[in-house]
Amino acid sequence: MLQDGERTVESLSLENTVWNNTVLASGTIIGLVVYTGSETRSVMNTTKPETKHGTLDYEINYLAILLGILLLIICFVMVAGNLFYGLWYIDFLRYIVLFSFVVPISMSVNLDMAKLVYVFFIMNDNKIDGTIVRNTGVPEELGRISYLMSDKTGTLTQNGSCSTSSPPSPHPSPTHSLAGSYAWSRYGVQEAVSR
Repeated sequence: MLQDGERTVESLSLENTVWNNTVLASGTIIGLVVYTGSETRSVMNTTKPETKHGTLDYEINYLAILLGILLLIICFVMVAGNLFYGLWYIDFLRYIVLFSFVVPISMSVNLDMAKLVYVFFIMNDNKIDGTIVRNTGVPEELGRISYLMSDKTGTLTQNGSCSTSSPPSPHPSPTHSLAGSYAWSRYGVQEAVSR
């Protein structure tokens, strides 16, 4: 910088910094890009979205890998049974083509099409208006519910926790039998007998 004919040197500070995504309102700017890369703050704050797959997709992929390995083993056994005679690698490829039905590649396509049909039926069900399914894995996960906990404010359980999958306790809880409700007994849930 020139002041009164003398050259002065000034250091850069935060006042001389233009941050990412800054819009210049007026004038021009001459600048130097200091650092761009994967370790900048804006890049480190962004995360790649994970692709969501259902449990069935993982199981199908796992089984396809296992069946692919089984296919290779079968083909190797067939070539070894022929004592690697002649052009054994061509025979190996022939056996792969012959036994390729072992790996059901079209099954995943069929399952995806079935998921689309299930989603269509769920969205067009008259009993559940306004349903929007944003993921085709929803119908598949609905059938995989392991535990369902519900509280009915002690109406049926008399504020006691019960589990219908555990063995019967030696001290049964009192039976609560109201008309039109269910009764808890030492053997599980039974429909109440109306009096």
